[in-house]
Amino acid sequence: MTDPTQHDRSVSVSTIERGEPPRTTPLDGPPPASRMRQVLALGGGEWRLLRRNKVALINTLLVPGLMVAFLAMLGATSGLSLGVMAPLVILHMALVFTVYYTLVTAVVARRESSVLSRLRTGEASDGVILAGLSGPFVLATIVQTVLCVLGAVVLLDAAMPANALLIVAAMALGCLAWALLGLASTIITRSVEHAQITTMPLITIALVFSGSMFPVAIMPDVVQTIASFTPLHPVGELMRLGMAGTDADGAALSFAETCTHALRPSLVLLAWSALGGWLVRTRMPWSPRR
Repeated sequence: MTDPTQHDRSVSVSTIERGEPPRTTPLDGPPPASRMRQVLALGGGEWRLLRRNKVALINTLLVPGLMVAFLAMLGATSGLSLGVMAPLVILHMALVFTVYYTLVTAVVARRESSVLSRLRTGEASDGVILAGLSGPFVLATIVQTVLCVLGAVVLLDAAMPANALLIVAAMALGCLAWALLGLASTIITRSVEHAQITTMPLITIALVFSGSMFPVAIMPDVVQTIASFTPLHPVGELMRLGMAGTDADGAALSFAETCTHALRPSLVLLAWSALGGWLVRTRMPWSPRR
C-alpha cells in the first residue's frame, strides 16, 4: 500500500544537491491564487521595500534620467538626433542600472535574509517568485522609456516612430534578457556589497559596446561584429530601427525593411535570455550563502 504521506511534498533533486531546503507543494487547504495575483502581490511587496531603500530608489528612477545631460554630445557624434538618442540611452541605462544591478542587489538581499527560501515553501512557483521580484524594476524601465519616447516627440520635435512594434520589442526583449542575466549574476554574488564587483565586468563590456558611450559604427568591422553579440547593443539597434527607421549607416528603411533588420538583434537577445534562464534554473542559490 502506498504511504499517503509520500505525496505531501515534491522534492527537487537538483535543489537537494545544492544543499537547499526542498520545495514543498501543499495539497490541502484553499485553492492557490492565480499566478498573476501572486506576481502582483510579490511585486507590490518588492516595490514597498524599494521605496524604503533610498540608494536603490535613486538607481532605479534617477540615474537613467540623469544621462539625458550627455545626449547632446552623443547625438552629434553618432549622427542621430537628440530625439532618437534620448529614448535609446534612457533604455540602455535603465536596463543596466535598474533591471540588472538593482535587481541583483535586491535578490541577494532577499536571499541572505532567508526571504527567498521562505517564499519557496508557499504556493508560488519559482517562476512566479522571480517574476514578482523583477516586476517593479521592469515596470520602472518601461515607464521611463515610454515617457522618454513621448517626450522626444512632443518636446524635442522628433518624428513619430518609424516602427513602434520594434520599440516594444526592444523594451520587452531587453528587460527579459537583462532580468535573467541579473538573476544569473546572483550565483556568483555572496552579498549586497559584493554585487559592486560581480556586476562590473558585464556592465562595463555592455556599455562600451552598446553604442551609447561612443559610435560603434566608426570602429573596425571585427569590433562591430563583437558588439552586435553583446547584450546591450542589440537593444540599441531595435530602438534605432523603431525610432528613426534607419540602418547603421543612416540609410532610410521601409517598414518591412526595419522588421527584416530587426531579426538578428532579436535573436541575439533571445539567446542571452536562454543563457540566463538556463543558469537561473540550474545554478541559482535560494538559501543564504553566508
